[in-house]
Amino acid sequence: MKTIPIQSFLLPLLLFISLSFLEAGAPSEAQALLKWKSSLSQPDALSSWSLANSTTPCGWFGVCCNSAGSIVKLSLPNANLNGTLHELDFASLPGLTKLNLHHNYLHGPILSNISALSQLTSLDLRTNQFHGSIPPEIGQLFEMVDLRLYINHLDGRIPAEIGSATKLQLLLLFINKLSGPIPPEIGRLANLQQLDLSIGNLN
Repeated sequence: MKTIPIQSFLLPLLLFISLSFLEAGAPSEAQALLKWKSSLSQPDALSSWSLANSTTPCGWFGVCCNSAGSIVKLSLPNANLNGTLHELDFASLPGLTKLNLHHNYLHGPILSNISALSQLTSLDLRTNQFHGSIPPEIGQLFEMVDLRLYINHLDGRIPAEIGSATKLQLLLLFINKLSGPIPPEIGRLANLQQLDLSIGNLN
């Protein structure tokens, strides 16, 4: 009886298992976006967001991927989006560097789990209807360079933790309902080039 070395079976088997794990993980970003889409009211601008035509979200409207096929940018300004961020699973988008949702009809709070976007350099949520306080966890976005939350209904204090985002160059929080003192921790932002906290209830 002819014996066949086990190595000849082992290598293809390991390759198959590895590819199976990759394929199983690949849709997670797409599924996260589709779950958020389903929570929005009449997201007509997101009609291309479907797995019927493609198993990858890289060709979807507003989505930009890197060479490895991971989402690095989500840009949906002026897209007439109406809803909240509750169903957007930030942890499923670990490679996201830019999130641009300005000039929509998004409301509700800015969620604390936004800190899962550890690679984020730019967050633009301006000109929406977000309310509640700025989550202290936003200070854990250590790669953040550009933060624009202006023209919303945000209230409460500016979190002192924002001083930990030391790469910030642009911090625009004007036309909100922020109150209390300006935290001295903002003085840690040595790279800051533009700061606007006007038209609110700061003292």
